[in-house]
Amino acid sequence: TPLPTPTPPVVTGEVPQYGGIYRRTDYDTLHPDPYHVLQGGALHMLTNFVNRLIEHKKPHTFGMDVELVPALATEWSVDETETKWTFKLREGVTWHDGEVFDASDVVATIERALDPALLVGRYPIQLRSIVDSMEVVDDYTIVIDTGEPNATAIPWLSNWAMAIVP
Repeated sequence: TPLPTPTPPVVTGEVPQYGGIYRRTDYDTLHPDPYHVLQGGALHMLTNFVNRLIEHKKPHTFGMDVELVPALATEWSVDETETKWTFKLREGVTWHDGEVFDASDVVATIERALDPALLVGRYPIQLRSIVDSMEVVDDYTIVIDTGEPNATAIPWLSNWAMAIVP
């Protein structure tokens, strides 16, 4: 005999509230900062709860078929010298505390990875060989200078570990 078709539950009570704090013990015991990821236990947090300038349409796809899509950067381009990457940033984004996202957050995030005194994970440390300097054009435009043509600039800036933080 076939099984009876289940009846969908009737939802009653409170409406779910969004926001708040997500806790994950394996990450919280290490450090609540994506740039201190030194092992794989925090990958879930990095890939699901933070944003990058550019993201992969097909996450976890290896090879040449990865399509890059806008995230915190709505568009990007490189100049004729292939050293200056201009990123137009998404307006209207706020952090969990209500502060507005802008170019200063991108600069502060990348400066942390560039700081030789800061212990960062093996992925963010790659920025030290990519970023030569940065210039804030306005609140929603930033130019990242690689100093010389660097084919790894966009792949690393779109890497899952390149989380932009406040």
